[in-house]
Amino acid sequence: MMKPLRQGPKPAQQVPQPHRLRQQPILIEEERYSDEEEGEYRMPHQLRPQHFYPQQDLATPLFVEFEELPWPPRFNPTILPQFDGESDPKDFLLKNEATIEASGGGAACKVKAFVLSLKGLTQHWYSNLPGGHIHTWDQLRRELTAAFRAPKPEEINSCDFHNLKQEGSTLQEYLHRLVRLHARAPYVSEKTIIEAAIVGLNLGPCGEYLQRHKPKTLNRLFEIIQELHLRQRKALENRRDE
Repeated sequence: MMKPLRQGPKPAQQVPQPHRLRQQPILIEEERYSDEEEGEYRMPHQLRPQHFYPQQDLATPLFVEFEELPWPPRFNPTILPQFDGESDPKDFLLKNEATIEASGGGAACKVKAFVLSLKGLTQHWYSNLPGGHIHTWDQLRRELTAAFRAPKPEEINSCDFHNLKQEGSTLQEYLHRLVRLHARAPYVSEKTIIEAAIVGLNLGPCGEYLQRHKPKTLNRLFEIIQELHLRQRKALENRRDE
């Protein structure tokens, strides 16, 4: 009689393992930081290379090549002068250029950093420029000075001179007010200023003298008032000494 063949141990049944999902990297938006060892200030988009160029019409009015330029190692945007459109744009441009040049930046850096100096109305103006519109620093300077003008001082007319009265002030103080007013009124004639200045004087020797000897020029009027003031002061000092 044949003996049954010995059978080996049955292979262990494999338990199906759950499918592992591939973990996706977590991207964390990096903040700007200062590398104290190298003294370099990095902007956020410099920390990792960008593999895709931004859509030009959505990102910036600058030509796309400016976005690819690296910042100078010593560039620090926190010290840039600010411009809101209320001051003289030419003064702002001089300060802005000097600040960027001191940090080693050239014309391209001035263009790229320009937006960091804007606020309020000027920032709104800049953001509404067409995409890729700005190609050079000279062009950007022209655009800014054409859009924003230096504030004009308040206009002075002949009425302001007729309203000027000496009252309780000395001749010297009255003369100073007259000179300052004249500096802001380039279109008011000298004849009008002379007549109004004489009328504005208090009753006394000075007013009477100028009524009889009316000067023909403003310079002569100023000289007479100054001379009469010195005479009055000297006479007052002599009375005090007596």
